[in-house]
Amino acid sequence: ALRAAGLFLLITLLFEPLLTFTRHYDVPPAVAVLIDDSKSMTVKDGPARRDSLVRHLLGDPAWRDLEKNSSVRPFVFAEKVQSLESLRADSVSFNGPGTDIANAFRSLRSGEGIENLKHVVLISDGAVNVGENPLYDAEQTGVPVSVLAVGDSTEPKDIVLTNVVTNEIAYAGTKLPVEATIRSSGYSGSRVQLTLRDEKNAPLDAQFLVLRGDGEYKVALSFTPSGEGMKRFSVDVSPLPGELTTKNNNRVFFVHVLKSKLKVVIIAGAPGPDVSFVRQNLEADPNITVKAFVGKIGAEFVEGPPSVRDMTDADCIFLIGYPIPSSGNDVLQNLRSVAEEKRKPLFILLSRQVDLGKLRLIEPVLPVTVQSIRGDEMQVFVQILEAERFNPLLKLSGGRGTDTWNQLPPVFRTQSLIRSRPESEIVGFVRVGNVTTTEPLIVARRVNRYRSLAVLGYGIWRWQLLAEGSRAGGGVLNPFIANSVRWLTTREEEKPVRIVVAKQLFDGGEPIEFQGQVYDNSYNAIPDADVKVQVRGAGAPRELVLSPAGGGRYTGSTEPLPAGDYAFTGSASLGGQLVGADTGKFTVGEVNLEFLDTRMNAPLLRRLAYRTGGTFVTPDGAHTFLRSLASSASLTPAAASSSHDLTLWRNPYLFGFVILIFAVEWFLRKRNGML
Repeated sequence: ALRAAGLFLLITLLFEPLLTFTRHYDVPPAVAVLIDDSKSMTVKDGPARRDSLVRHLLGDPAWRDLEKNSSVRPFVFAEKVQSLESLRADSVSFNGPGTDIANAFRSLRSGEGIENLKHVVLISDGAVNVGENPLYDAEQTGVPVSVLAVGDSTEPKDIVLTNVVTNEIAYAGTKLPVEATIRSSGYSGSRVQLTLRDEKNAPLDAQFLVLRGDGEYKVALSFTPSGEGMKRFSVDVSPLPGELTTKNNNRVFFVHVLKSKLKVVIIAGAPGPDVSFVRQNLEADPNITVKAFVGKIGAEFVEGPPSVRDMTDADCIFLIGYPIPSSGNDVLQNLRSVAEEKRKPLFILLSRQVDLGKLRLIEPVLPVTVQSIRGDEMQVFVQILEAERFNPLLKLSGGRGTDTWNQLPPVFRTQSLIRSRPESEIVGFVRVGNVTTTEPLIVARRVNRYRSLAVLGYGIWRWQLLAEGSRAGGGVLNPFIANSVRWLTTREEEKPVRIVVAKQLFDGGEPIEFQGQVYDNSYNAIPDADVKVQVRGAGAPRELVLSPAGGGRYTGSTEPLPAGDYAFTGSASLGGQLVGADTGKFTVGEVNLEFLDTRMNAPLLRRLAYRTGGTFVTPDGAHTFLRSLASSASLTPAAASSSHDLTLWRNPYLFGFVILIFAVEWFLRKRNGML
């Protein structure tokens, strides 16, 4: 019997049996509560502040009734979303730098994974100033969204300096116009003064304005910059009695001042649309002098060959579709010599006819290396990652960011394998359809006081001609060319450690991002240095350790800092030995997005509730609404089940039991003399 039982179990295990345990249970209904944690919730509307109203709402005993038969999941949101352990009034700080309601709804769908979500309660003033319109994302949750609206929808009595517009690049000795926009409410007949100041707070220009009524006013100011480098300026409006806040009466801006004239040399393999569009964008700037050399038959140029003097006198050299197979090597050799000895920056734009084999002659000064050459052509899109949102090469006007770049028309590139150098930075990747690859499309290199930039495709004229006037991608090529010239011609000291901030001006409540590069005396990248940054300014000094990002690059960020001017000192050490140090400055603005328009956006909140089947409620009706929601028939549990599979044929204990059966059977047979 023992032998039969052992054989039966052994044969059964050979068929790989699977034992499944299933548990059926009910998932209670879930109610997500999204609480606006932004700074606009600290505004005072009449006798009460919004944050006080919200804390009072969170203390309503009706929430306890709702928790009896449902799972209440609280979240706070501003630009980002954070889950709370419990619904408590003291868990909200109201210090967020911006309001992105759409992102809050997206997080419910993607990141939080709430089971049996039946309802969403949004507590907010609806003053969206970051991200997209939240209506679409609210509808995509698939459940009713009820709004507890906090705030006053009427225009408060206030003077707001809403915007300052000027060129980000200016030239020494050239008058620069500045346009300031203010919004007035409740001060008809009053007189204000707008003053333009330099970084030492000295006035550069001033204008008086008589307010004729509520609305927006534009005021023209101007100044003539001097010197070179990044300069800080500000515009302020004289305060008036009874303003809602004076934090929005000042705006800081930065201007990169260049020398009076820049010389750009273009060397092109042949005429083409890319050459024409790049040249037109350069010549549109009155402070840039362009000298072009366009190839014709063989190795000849229409204007004659570029000389060493032409290259040496240039502040920046553009290679567009050069070299081609018929190009001579002498121009490339001269170009390499000038770039290495004179540190002349290069902008490289490929074409279908480019001879990548000949391009290897100047490979030491390029940000990329050519691995293999293939002539097959393909259409690709540029994909900019969110980490590059502050990259100066990509900066666009009107607050547009990476989304604008990622919606540009496609360009072309060959299937040649071109790799970024370890010390280079991939600014834009190749995207084929909806798939982002690891192949570089825009690559920048900055090492040993030398800069170069490469666009590893062609047909970028499409970014201007095909996207002109479109909401998604219009107006990109011109700022990209201007940003490239500015970045390439920026002079740097020769030092092994470079530490910079992501941008010169940060909004209040925004984290401060640092980027660093560390090299040895031969300017080889050091990937494992200890990099520290000390920040001095308002309050006690702060220290930050930057994390390695590969290729000698380091990144890190601090918590948001109070408004004011700051200085920082960064140092890098290896094995306890100092490699080098760097210093810099930045400003945290007093003005925050949250104070530019403080009105409750009642129309948006009403549409949001209506479109999702929810309810729009003011604080006075919150208690009644919560009681009604707690007893709502829609808050029903959902049947669910979970399964657990037990693979018997892999269970070592079961195999051990089978062996034990055969061992006992053998022992009994041996003892009884049956063997």
